[in-house]
Amino acid sequence: MKYYEVKNDDDVNDEFEFKPLYSNSPKEVVLLYDELQRNKKEINEHKRKLEDEVEQRTNELKLANDKLTQLAQKYGLTGIYNRRYFDENFGLFQQLAFRNKNSLAVAMLDLDHFKEVNDVHGHLTGDQCLRLVSETLSVEFSRTTDLIARYGGEEFILVINQISEKDLLSKLDKLRVAIAELVIYNENQQSFKVTASIGAVLAPASFSRDAEQWIKVADLCLYKAKNSGRNTVKLENFTELL
Repeated sequence: MKYYEVKNDDDVNDEFEFKPLYSNSPKEVVLLYDELQRNKKEINEHKRKLEDEVEQRTNELKLANDKLTQLAQKYGLTGIYNRRYFDENFGLFQQLAFRNKNSLAVAMLDLDHFKEVNDVHGHLTGDQCLRLVSETLSVEFSRTTDLIARYGGEEFILVINQISEKDLLSKLDKLRVAIAELVIYNENQQSFKVTASIGAVLAPASFSRDAEQWIKVADLCLYKAKNSGRNTVKLENFTELL
């Protein structure tokens, strides 16, 4: 009796097992049998390579999708979240404050006379100005429970969790000062500065489920800051509703 190794069909990673092929089998059958076994080994090897390639492509696709998601959530110019991300995630920050029985603050920041920056120094310099302001925002409000987003143009929006009126005014004024102290250079290496007006609302998390209501009050405060000479902070406090 002659033995030939045969691959187990159930698992390509199993060891070869031996099954008998009688020595008096016709030569053609033996040759065919050997060829089938060689083909099977080649097919299994090819299958393993395909599985490895599929896994690699899947990982590459996931990385690409993660990158696309990040691009969809953040402005490439400033590196902070965009308005779409704010609209989709404001509720999560509000729920966090509500669950912990904390107050919640929403602040609108607008760069003063920003159109003149673009008109006088050019749009590239205006972009650099937005980048520097975004970096300043990220430094001053770096907690994971805070949200910073570019609302549009030269406007930014902040969502600040678990903060008192005193601390909120202090942090917003510190931000205002930090922006006013930025030294920005145009393409001709001429320096200039910008200022920011800020309007904010501080309220119980249950104040409104509608983000637009929070924005409306913060925007009214921003309007008051603009009409008070700019480069200032105005706040509306509704925490007595707690």
